[in-house]
Amino acid sequence: MPRTASTSLFHILGQHPRIFRPFRKEVGYFLFNQHRPEQWYLDAYAGAGADQRCVDVTPEYFFSRETVRRIAAFGSGVRVVIGVRDPASFALSLHAEYGKRYRMPPLEAFVDRYAYTRGSARIELSLASGVIREMLDLYAREIPGGVLFYDFAAFRQDPVSVLQAIEAFIGVDPHFTPGTFRNVHMNDRGRQSNRLLSWILSAEPLIDAGSRLLPAPAMRAIARRVYRGGGSTHTPSATPRPEPPAPEWLREKLRDDEQFVARLFAGRAVHVVGGSSVTSHR
Repeated sequence: MPRTASTSLFHILGQHPRIFRPFRKEVGYFLFNQHRPEQWYLDAYAGAGADQRCVDVTPEYFFSRETVRRIAAFGSGVRVVIGVRDPASFALSLHAEYGKRYRMPPLEAFVDRYAYTRGSARIELSLASGVIREMLDLYAREIPGGVLFYDFAAFRQDPVSVLQAIEAFIGVDPHFTPGTFRNVHMNDRGRQSNRLLSWILSAEPLIDAGSRLLPAPAMRAIARRVYRGGGSTHTPSATPRPEPPAPEWLREKLRDDEQFVARLFAGRAVHVVGGSSVTSHR
């Protein structure tokens, strides 16, 4: 799901020696870049070592049923990690974030239905329709390699435990410990709103032009500085900012999704679905 620390996770995972991240966070091959040839996607990972896992951190995949099918067809070894957020606070945060890029309707209208275009994709969502629980269930059922769901609130409080669960899930050697972990808070709700900057980050032609002109390490360095915005790097003990309360009407409208998420984690930070086995981690 968007707004679940995916930008921070992208940069934090890049600290792991066995994980390769491309220069851009949102490659989007299975959604808004699905019109491109497969080799275009593979070229984004041309610098990966033989012993590295390659990551594609594109939160908008969450909204597309067709994306789930494309990922499932790409290979049986593909594994999916999904950050999950309380539905009401998710709606508030997503509405605010999209407001940095697009002209937004009032929150009530946004929750009922919203659509926009990015790259080759028309992305439509209705949070009020139960899309959150529908997509969580669809990913769990359709991805043959397995899915790890992490609770966004738990990640904010204890990121190392969630990172260790991800390491085990994707099959890489342990790296993240309280001693080695360097937290990075990026693209959070406290970042100053900049409509032009947010638009640039999602403008596919500009990103393509930059990738042709500059080497991947330079693009990664630029991306890190841009995504950081007004944020900063903190120690693991830093206390996250509290979330603003959601209005009661919004919680009532998303009540079924809220209950679904509560059952998914049952008080745990991570829930893993893989093949015929289902495991959870505190």
